[in-house]
Amino acid sequence: KRLAQFIFESYESGKIAEQTELINMFGPEEAGRVSEILIDDKNIQNKSEEASRLIKIMLASKLRRLEKKASLSGNEDELSRIFEEMKKNKN
Repeated sequence: KRLAQFIFESYESGKIAEQTELINMFGPEEAGRVSEILIDDKNIQNKSEEASRLIKIMLASKLRRLEKKASLSGNEDELSRIFEEMKKNKN
């Protein structure tokens, strides 16, 4: 989850995270597993399509977090904007 969050935040800021940078974010006990995750491509035939699918999943997760935050704060304008964004991203 932390790895995906960092990748998504990097993507949003227009930065491409290098593998070594990602691995170094974690302690020695986690670095091996992170490395395995980054190296294993699961024999995906269409990597571009799969990357787009994963980005949509991460964006949906982010929007759910923002929705919860806006709900708790009572910010109706922000909630409306988030709902519109969610609708747009379902397509």
